[in-house]
Amino acid sequence: MDESRCSPEASSKPTTEAMAQLLLSGWAMMAENCSECHDVPLMRSSQGVLKCCRCNKESRPGVLCYLLFLSSLSCKACDEEVRSSNVADRHKYRIVNECGLDSSVMTGIHGADGDRVLPKTLVVGRTPSSTKADGRRLQQLCLLRLELNKALDREVNVLDQLERTLRLLDIVESKL
Repeated sequence: MDESRCSPEASSKPTTEAMAQLLLSGWAMMAENCSECHDVPLMRSSQGVLKCCRCNKESRPGVLCYLLFLSSLSCKACDEEVRSSNVADRHKYRIVNECGLDSSVMTGIHGADGDRVLPKTLVVGRTPSSTKADGRRLQQLCLLRLELNKALDREVNVLDQLERTLRLLDIVESKL
C-alpha cells in the first residue's frame, strides 16, 4: 500500500468527501478504524462490504459473515481457527457489535455520560413495521419534548429579563 495515502498527514478532504458520498448513498460509518490508516473509520454497505475511504481497502461480504459468525462464538478453537486461516490475513476487520436505534441506548450515548462503552447487543435484524412505527413515534415525541423544553427556557428567560427591567424602572422611579 502506498504510504502517502495512509499517512495522517495526507489531505483529509478527499477522504471526508468520499465518506460523505457513501453516507448519502446508504452506507454506515462503523466505530472501528481501518487497520492500515488507523485514524479513518470504516464504512459498511447494506451488503456487508467494509471500505476505508483513504486507502480504498475493501472486504468481501463472505469474509465479513464468516468473521461475524466466529466473533459470535467465544471459544478458543474459533480464535485459533481465525489465526491459522488465510481469512485473518485477507481481512483484518472485525465487527464488534451493532446497536439499534433504541432510545434508551442512544440517550445513554448522547447523555451526560456520552463516552461510556456501548452495551453488548445482538445483531439487529428486520423488525415488523408496527415496531418501526412505534419507534418512530417515540423518537418524534422525544424530539418534540426537547423542542418544547427549549421554547419554555426561552420564554422563562424573556420573563426574567422583563422582571429585571421592571425592577430597574421601579428603582429609577423611586429615586426621582
